[in-house]
Amino acid sequence: MLSYKSQDKNIGVVVYEPQRSGTFPALLVIHGSSGPVSSFVGAYAQQLANLAYVVFFVRYFDATGTIWASISGIRTDFITWLVTLADAVTFVERHPKVDPRRIGMLGVSLGGYLSLSLASKDRRITAVAILMAGVPPDCGRNYVHATDTAAARRSRCDGAHQRSARG
Repeated sequence: MLSYKSQDKNIGVVVYEPQRSGTFPALLVIHGSSGPVSSFVGAYAQQLANLAYVVFFVRYFDATGTIWASISGIRTDFITWLVTLADAVTFVERHPKVDPRRIGMLGVSLGGYLSLSLASKDRRITAVAILMAGVPPDCGRNYVHATDTAAARRSRCDGAHQRSARG
């Protein structure tokens, strides 16, 4: 398993690559609230790699030491996970087999909410597919561009998140 740094934490990433040379579209697979246990990893991810995608299964819960996410945990950690996933996109676009102009996300449940929230503001993401998800109020609209610092992203989204929590 590879890893990258986000917010001073090591974030694990399982990578499945095509076996031939060249650059290919990237697909970040973003798990749901039950954590990084998915039947997608393994056979399906390898099949996509065989079809010329570089697949990244991102263990974004590593940023918070979370195994699974409750509703209150999602409210507390959503912004941290968004920043972690923005950093994952940076990690992915630097991979030697990735065409940085073709980065997509596949999000399941909570991962879908996170994927749509990030993709709504991060132009590096060119495609999103979600299963059982939507767009959360405020953070999706107020998340800032990936070129901002992590501190700036956290500050802006924290304000939106606090407004949303107050109702």
